[in-house]
Amino acid sequence: TEASYGIAHEHRFEPYVIGSRNMRKEVPLFYPYFRGFGFDKYSWYDELAWSGIKLRVMRDFYLFHAKHESSYPNRQELLDVNRECAQGFMRDVLGRYGLQEGDPLWNEWFKEIYL
Repeated sequence: TEASYGIAHEHRFEPYVIGSRNMRKEVPLFYPYFRGFGFDKYSWYDELAWSGIKLRVMRDFYLFHAKHESSYPNRQELLDVNRECAQGFMRDVLGRYGLQEGDPLWNEWFKEIYL
């Protein structure tokens, strides 16, 4: 019966978000080196989780994304570039949030980038 409810973070989760400008100093910016498709949105959601920001779902509101042709004709090439950029992202968040390599979310990133 509340207006919203909390949700657990999931790696590779890309929900649409409404935020407050009052939180601008607390909310991390998108990592600027990712390009186009892949890594950009879900890296930001992972960073929100590392920073301690929690997401909530608003009841009685919904949004959907219509399927469309890809804007990126060579998605694999773009993913390869973003995998290289992800190494810098991983170094950045490792230092910023004092993460340890045993962190479950960190392990998911490691598997995607290096394995």
